[in-house]
Amino acid sequence: MPAYFATADDGIGLDASRGCVNSYLTTFAPELWPDLAENWFQRYVKHFWQEKGYGVGFREFGQGEISSTGNLDSGPIIDGFGVAATAFGLSVCRANGRYDMGYPLSAQIMVATWPIPFGGLLLPRILSNPHPPLVGEASVVYQLSQGPREGEGRQVVPGKGRLPYAVYVGIAVYGVIGLGFSVWGLRWVLARRRAPR
Repeated sequence: MPAYFATADDGIGLDASRGCVNSYLTTFAPELWPDLAENWFQRYVKHFWQEKGYGVGFREFGQGEISSTGNLDSGPIIDGFGVAATAFGLSVCRANGRYDMGYPLSAQIMVATWPIPFGGLLLPRILSNPHPPLVGEASVVYQLSQGPREGEGRQVVPGKGRLPYAVYVGIAVYGVIGLGFSVWGLRWVLARRRAPR
């Protein structure tokens, strides 16, 4: 796998491979380096893919490696999951034809982004820099719009995969909040109707 840091002159790796770099490289590798792409993707999945009951995604550091608290590139690291590695892992899976892995990732992304009324995604909008306020939402659209790249021996793996518990918890939270707003609105309307004119 490519190193996190490498010398510009000869490409010698100066650090271990990390998820935040691999998610970007293995997304574009089928187009840029078709002879290396399949090998990189298989190694990335073998050493960085992680499935737990509450979530799935890519680790920031390989299996068995000690995780740090993260940095500017990786974002926070939560129980080994790299936030950037997992967030951009959807395009990795889709570009490499692994819809069985991409399905639970896309469900997690949709729950985590908090769609808001009249369009837009709350969390990506909050996390976007104030100068380009829609860069987070554009990133989510990019992730969801990637398709498999053509390549020798590459097969598309269909399937939905198993949804992790975080998706169901997120949907339940949406339901409770939506029900709370509905009850509040109904009480407000009834109070207005009963109030003297």
